[in-house]
Amino acid sequence: MNKLPQIEISFLLTGQEDFLQEITDALLIKPSHIRRKQDYKYQEFADFMWELTTGKQESKSVDYQSAELLEKLSGKEKIIVQLLNSYKLKADLLVIIHAEIGDGPEINLSTDIIKFAAEIKAEMGFDIYFY
Repeated sequence: MNKLPQIEISFLLTGQEDFLQEITDALLIKPSHIRRKQDYKYQEFADFMWELTTGKQESKSVDYQSAELLEKLSGKEKIIVQLLNSYKLKADLLVIIHAEIGDGPEINLSTDIIKFAAEIKAEMGFDIYFY
């Protein structure tokens, strides 16, 4: 029997300066992960990173994980835009999928996640791994 695909969605704020604590304080959300420039091997190419992620979950649709992420971030759009402008940050939404060949999930995005991404001017990326 095939395993369900594993899906993870992450919201990332990145920038050249260390404003990680300010982001946490403004959003009132503990990040799943943070990385500082000194954590990278090649610091000249690195950014500071604040990440909120759903973690890998078995699912047949990306929509379930996007709803979970939005539950935590909904209503914070104005704060996020203010952080982006004040600290020269970049926002990204990243969808990561691990699935068996021929058994991938539905990759549909709800109007809610599209609206959220547009409001905060986030880029969206998809990393799909088939085995």
